[in-house]
This record gives sequence, C-alpha cells and structure tokens, in this order.
Amino acid sequence: MNIEHVAYNVKDPAGLAEWMAEHLGFRIIFMGGPPKHGRFLADGAGRAVVEFYRDDSVEGLGDRPPHPMTIHLALVSADPDADRARLLAGGAEPLGEAETSPAGDRLALVRAPGGLPIQLVRRANPLRPARGETA
Repeated sequence: MNIEHVAYNVKDPAGLAEWMAEHLGFRIIFMGGPPKHGRFLADGAGRAVVEFYRDDSVEGLGDRPPHPMTIHLALVSADPDADRARLLAGGAEPLGEAETSPAGDRLALVRAPGGLPIQLVRRANPLRPARGETA
C-alpha cells in the first residue's frame, strides 16, 4: 500500500491552497466545487499529495487549532530558520522558536493562515525507507 493523500478540514481551502502554492511551491492539481471546495496539492517533488476541504458538520483546524505536535504537516527544509522567517513574512504565525533536537534534527514550527501547523525539518539522518520495507 502507498499513501494516496493526507486531508485537512479547514475554513478556507482555496485560500490555504493558494498560500501553499505561493509560499511553499506546492502545485494545485485538482479543485472541487461546492459544498466542500476541496483542493488537492502536490508537493514540490510531486511525491506527496495533501487535500484541503471544508466540512462544517465536523470540527476543523480553524475551529480550535490543535497543538502542533498533535497534528502537523512536516516539510523537508534545507534551512528551517530561513524558511521560517520567509513564511512568517508571508503571513504564517510563529509557533515557538526553531530548535535542534537531541538527535541533531533542526526543526521549526509555524501555523499557516487558516490554522494548519507546518513543521520545517532538516534531519541529521533523513528518513528514507527502503523500497518494500515493512514494519
């Protein structure tokens, strides 16, 4: 099995999708209409897809944003500090300061407009599962 996409229920899927495209280089690959206005975006490498949609019948990220360590979108960053500063200038909110983990990973957290927590990650040892590897 492979992941097809990861989805987030947000207040303004179109606005968040446009922000992600402008500030993170994501590409909008599908735009749905009412009532959910879903937007599917591919990451810069075209390897992963994320969906933003609006469903008022259930709690979404904009209602009561979760703690960023409960749920977040983690993105590979060559320079988390510089990317954090750039995203803050682009309208993201800071979630603490950038830090280095005991394992040597450099991590920074921001909240994108609309409530999505984004973690910027430069791993000391990048995650690269072997093809066919299982737990």
